[in-house]
Amino acid sequence: LKAESLIESNRDSAMLLLNEVTQIELLPDSLQALYWLCIANIHANNHQSLVEDSLILKSADYYERLYQETTQNGNTNQILEDRYIKARSLCVLYYWWNNEKDKVEQLSEEIINEAKEKGNIASLITALRISSIVMFDYDYNKVLNYSEELLQIKTQSAIHHDEYSRIYNGMAIASYYIGDYSR
Repeated sequence: LKAESLIESNRDSAMLLLNEVTQIELLPDSLQALYWLCIANIHANNHQSLVEDSLILKSADYYERLYQETTQNGNTNQILEDRYIKARSLCVLYYWWNNEKDKVEQLSEEIINEAKEKGNIASLITALRISSIVMFDYDYNKVLNYSEELLQIKTQSAIHHDEYSRIYNGMAIASYYIGDYSR
């Protein structure tokens, strides 16, 4: 848990803590899922390849199963929901790094639709951010649609001010490639 709390602010320290873990396979499923979630999250935040992070799929399965069980019982748990969302989003990146276009598109759409259905703005923002990046390799129209949708979310925390230039730059490039110079 200490490593997880350090990922956003001090990834190197988080990775050092995770590297101290030995015999991961002997840990209970809950800690294995958290371990692989943290590893993939650090790789993604460091803009490193997730090609070898296949165990994020196991982590996502664990959190999805636990999340479904919890919500079916009428309970909510914000930490569990955050891990569930993060694991699924990292799976999209894993599939992208492994050139699995169909899985990228399918899971991106699932995450976006689920977030919309539940009115979960944080999930929607995460999904749209990732989808607008990974779809660049596949479908420029989707990049534009996801980016425009992200820009329309009306919350103070939706988009960090530094992110606007990346979004608009991506939209300009996508527009150029599809021949739509009016956007």
